[in-house]
Amino acid sequence: MGKRVFGQCPLCLQQRRLEKSHYLGRALHLLSQEYGEAVLMTPERAKLTPKQLWAHLLCGTCEDILGANESYAHQWINRKDHFRLLERMNVAMPAGRTLHGLEFSGTDIGVSTERFAHFALGIFWRASAHKWKTLGLQTTSIDLGGLAEPIRLYLRGEGPFPGGIVLLMTVCTDYGSRGLVFAPSAMRGGIYPAFSMMVRGIKFTLVTGDVPEEIRQACCVRSARKVIFMRDCAAGSQHAFGHIHHTAAVDARLQ
Repeated sequence: MGKRVFGQCPLCLQQRRLEKSHYLGRALHLLSQEYGEAVLMTPERAKLTPKQLWAHLLCGTCEDILGANESYAHQWINRKDHFRLLERMNVAMPAGRTLHGLEFSGTDIGVSTERFAHFALGIFWRASAHKWKTLGLQTTSIDLGGLAEPIRLYLRGEGPFPGGIVLLMTVCTDYGSRGLVFAPSAMRGGIYPAFSMMVRGIKFTLVTGDVPEEIRQACCVRSARKVIFMRDCAAGSQHAFGHIHHTAAVDARLQ
């Protein structure tokens, strides 16, 4: 039996017994493992490790709330033998082509972008609610500022999809991106404040601020067609990977 930890759950704000909450989800971590280990990369170090990022954070009820849509998303992400969402899109008719890539309607292809949005925002929110220990004394987190509370209410089913955000969902066609998991991080150099993450071939970009209507209509929740984009993400993935690889000490087993 693990130790019993009690405290305030930051999602429901109630004093409860706190469970072992995994940052990106335990199932996602296990899916990324080879022979019991996964590659964990930080700005200082890259290594093979069985380590999972977790903390006593959420109560059991809130774990179940987030877990329901995590389970839904995991059915569609790239697995070791198939990538169900990409396969579905490859046989569907795109609605058009934009700067973001080929545009598909989630409604038309039978995919709930609302459930994907809940899954993604659950990870973005966890990234802002706690400093997650990675390797050594390093931690990872993001700062959602005033958006953390409306996102919390949305995740709990106590508020609408937050008005101050746009969530872009992109399915990556390149092989390299399909095996990558990048935790949420702030994007640099954009016109609007934004955060991004990669989940085994699906990239989520959370754009904040007073964005124009054309960007709002690219949102996987707000848009009439529940838009999902498809494109080659190799350049962005290689840039992120290369930046970390340039600064990090790489263990011998990865060289």
